[in-house]
Amino acid sequence: MILMLISRFWNNWKSALVIVKPETVTRWHRKGFKIYWRWNSRKTGRPTIDWELPVLDNHSSFWLTINIEYITEAFDKKKQVKFGQKSETLMKFKNINKRTVKHYKFIEGLTNPIVEALKYQECFERKGVSTKAEVGEILGVSRARVVQYLNLLKLPNPIIDFMLENHENKRICQFFTERRLRPLTQIEDKIQCLEKFHILLDEKKGGDMVFSVVQQ
Repeated sequence: MILMLISRFWNNWKSALVIVKPETVTRWHRKGFKIYWRWNSRKTGRPTIDWELPVLDNHSSFWLTINIEYITEAFDKKKQVKFGQKSETLMKFKNINKRTVKHYKFIEGLTNPIVEALKYQECFERKGVSTKAEVGEILGVSRARVVQYLNLLKLPNPIIDFMLENHENKRICQFFTERRLRPLTQIEDKIQCLEKFHILLDEKKGGDMVFSVVQQ
């Protein structure tokens, strides 16, 4: 059937005819179908990432916490993590580039800095954690970052209350990052600190953001 169709369009088809075994034709057919099926079944969209439970034997591995609400469980299983046993709170990316890390890492400004500072404080106050450097090692951040976030808890209570009340407001979290609040921690006078915070609110042009300060 195939030869009949070819002969209609190609008169010299006999010159290119090669006699082969039936097994060879079958092998060619299987190979061609395999190539076609692989092409037809290819994955579309962004490629998936292989997730694995942590084994701390590779310093180039990148770590993320699954859920910050459950991060405290890591302390109860700290020894397990160090010895490479299974942990329910930490995962690692395997064989990924910097672009992938940048895409999947936590974006600064989308997390409430006060909420994160409270998590750091909770970790620091837990039994068995004695230094800020140890907290940073467990959470996968630097000691300086831990210190900077803990300093935010020294802000006046009205500012902390405002940030906690708006912890789900993405506009607030994106504007009031740790870097933006950091200079306020260096102001010892409470009234001046609140005034500076009001100035930042004016810059944000809050509109719907209402902040009432009770000066004590």
